Amino acid sequence: MSYFLPVPFTRVNDRWFTAISPESLDARVSHELIQGPFLSDYQLDFYRNFCVDLVAETVYDYPYPCITEKLLRPISCKRFFIVIGPAKVLHLLRSKGFDTFDDIIDGSYDDETDPKKRWLMLEEVIQKTVKMPLDDLKQALIANEHRLDRNLDLLKNLERTEIEKLRNV
Repeated sequence: MSYFLPVPFTRVNDRWFTAISPESLDARVSHELIQGPFLSDYQLDFYRNFCVDLVAETVYDYPYPCITEKLLRPISCKRFFIVIGPAKVLHLLRSKGFDTFDDIIDGSYDDETDPKKRWLMLEEVIQKTVKMPLDDLKQALIANEHRLDRNLDLLKNLERTEIEKLRNV
């Protein structure tokens, strides 16, 4: 199954969970909520159509978690995300202060170190998210704007924070 879709899009199989057209979002979500400082205008336009980003990391079965630019994109665009990547990526994000929105999208797959079991758990989380009504996701995005803003602020200051930690070692 391919998750690549051309822009603009609405749904695949009548249940694509990331797609919400700009017309279906109010101005606060479609314009003000998306202010990713690390993205081009093209990427910002692309993310206006999303509530949830399915992030496929380069490597799935690493022995340790890693965060790449792929995961920073939904954070910089203030979107929810599911990570198809190594175990403990969400744990690593949380350790740096980021909110992973486990109350909205079940992140328990992140604790599973067996890659086959984690894959099955990811399939379940994706299916559950796909079945969520788009209006519920839209409302969750609006209701959690303050948490999404906090994640963006953390991202903007991440370099300074990490360098400060190294100085204190």
